[in-house]
Amino acid sequence: LKWSRSSLRDVKAEASMTLTALKAQAGDLAMAGTVEAGYDAHKLSFAPSELRLGSGGSVQFEGAVGEGAEGLRLTTNVADLHAFLSEMSLQELGLPAPPATLAGTAQFSGFLDADGKTVRGRFQSPSIRFAGRTFSNLSGSLARTDAGIEVPEFACELLGGTLSGHGSTSEGKYSLAVSGESMALPALSDFITAGSVAFSA
Repeated sequence: LKWSRSSLRDVKAEASMTLTALKAQAGDLAMAGTVEAGYDAHKLSFAPSELRLGSGGSVQFEGAVGEGAEGLRLTTNVADLHAFLSEMSLQELGLPAPPATLAGTAQFSGFLDADGKTVRGRFQSPSIRFAGRTFSNLSGSLARTDAGIEVPEFACELLGGTLSGHGSTSEGKYSLAVSGESMALPALSDFITAGSVAFSA
């Protein structure tokens, strides 16, 4: 760690940190990896860094947050979607605990705004299992703000056809609107356990 200052308002610092695997505790994330960062003029900058998640998978990021910063570019590779979302639900992100029947892998590529609060990007998954069904070639967009998490659009293959729609989650509750093509839409009611749902053929 290197740091210097010419006044209390002019602080500069550089750091390179290697994190060893940490035991997961309630409310904490288990992770390991290497982070290179610098602080200058109220801006925290990160060189290309990677953290390996205790749930499997990794997060790569680079960029800066703070005054006048451009934000952070993020790529998340999730090896165990249920374990990852379970960890995230312990954080103050507005995410409810995932259903026990959810399983699969996923990737997210996006951007964390300079304020460190808003995340926007796209997600994709080759296959997700939920309630005994397989959702194939899932993709869509995602935004996380103070108001909650919004999925402006998503699409996947299901029940021999295509399912698409949009949704959101806030204060632990889901809201979902979907439409389907060339598929048995009534069967989808078995997948919904909470929230408001609108179907169209």
